[in-house]
Amino acid sequence: EWIAVSAGTHAYEGMPTSEETIHALSDRGIAFEGKSKPLTKEMAQNATAVFCMSKSHVATAEQYTDNAKFLDPNGEISDPIGQNQLAYDTLANHLEELIASTLETLTKEGV
Repeated sequence: EWIAVSAGTHAYEGMPTSEETIHALSDRGIAFEGKSKPLTKEMAQNATAVFCMSKSHVATAEQYTDNAKFLDPNGEISDPIGQNQLAYDTLANHLEELIASTLETLTKEGV
């Protein structure tokens, strides 16, 4: 059983989730009500793995832990902030595939 937590390396505490994100989640049957929270040293050190979208995210997370890595084995994932719904939906599709694959790998490895 896995527990996933989302936190931003440059997030401010309590910022609302974008409408585009909520819509992309809703389209996938995921009900979400939440606010942003920053990644903390405690969160990073207690995590099995800290998956990041960009080089700057990895660099920030590495200040807290040595288990930070890219979620996408091919490298950086672009943040769709400021773009249209299609960009968020495209990212959601990509993240869905990456997360499923990553969880499968972690489970097989017994991490």
